[in-house]
Amino acid sequence: MEKNFPILYYHFIKSPDSKTRIKGLFTNEAHFEWQLKQLIKNGFNFITFEDIVKKRFDITKRNLILTFDDGCESLYENAFPILKKYGVKAVIYVVTESIGARSIVWEQNEFKEPLNILTEKQILEMAKFGIEFGSHACNHVHLPQLSSENLKNELINSKLILEKLLKLEIYSVAYPYGSYDKNVLELASEAGYKFGVTTKKGDNTQTGNLELYRVAVKGHALRHYWYFYKLLRREILNKDTAK
Repeated sequence: MEKNFPILYYHFIKSPDSKTRIKGLFTNEAHFEWQLKQLIKNGFNFITFEDIVKKRFDITKRNLILTFDDGCESLYENAFPILKKYGVKAVIYVVTESIGARSIVWEQNEFKEPLNILTEKQILEMAKFGIEFGSHACNHVHLPQLSSENLKNELINSKLILEKLLKLEIYSVAYPYGSYDKNVLELASEAGYKFGVTTKKGDNTQTGNLELYRVAVKGHALRHYWYFYKLLRREILNKDTAK
C-alpha cells in the first residue's frame, strides 16, 4: 500500500462471560467508545477500502481503517450505535454461509462459543449508513488447507453473495484465522479482490495490498485502558499517514 494506514481489528463488541476461553477477542461497549474518542482526539479520519480505491480521502491527514472480523450480531447491537453516534465508518468481514445463523459453532472455532451472525436486514441497514462489508470466505476455515478448487469457491462465491446482496463491489477479504499462503494470495487476486487483510502486525508500505497487516484491539478490563493507550502511542500514531 502506498501509504502506511493503520488498520485496527476487532471481533466482538461485548463483555466476555466467565466461561469464555479467549477473552482477548472481546471489547465491551464502554472501552470501544472510549477508544474511538481517543482516536478522534488524536486527529484520525476513518476511511474504508472503497475510499482508497476512489481516492475519497485527504491524503495529508491521518487516516485509519477500522475492521471487524466474523460479522457477529454484537456489531449491530453494540458497535453500530456507537459508530453512528460519532459518524465513524468501518469495514465488517462476514462469513457468507453463516449470515443470519443463530447459536452456531464453527467447526474450527477454537473458543467454541455459540455465535449469532448478522442478518441480511442488519447488513443492509449498516451498509446504508456507510459501513463497508468484505468477505471472510463462505465458511470459517483455514484456507491454505483447501484444494485449489474449494479455495476458489470460498473466495469467489463469498464475494458474489455479498455483491448480490449489497449491489456494491466487494473490495477486500479477511483470511479466516489469519491463515493464508502464496496460493491464497494468488487466488484472491484472481477472484477480483483489491485488498486482503491478515492478523499480522507490520508496515503496510512494505507489503502487497493483498497481505495487509493489522493491529489487534481488545478492551474488557480496567488494565485495557492502559493497554490501548500504549497501543495508540507505539503502534498507531507512529504510522503517521499525514507525512
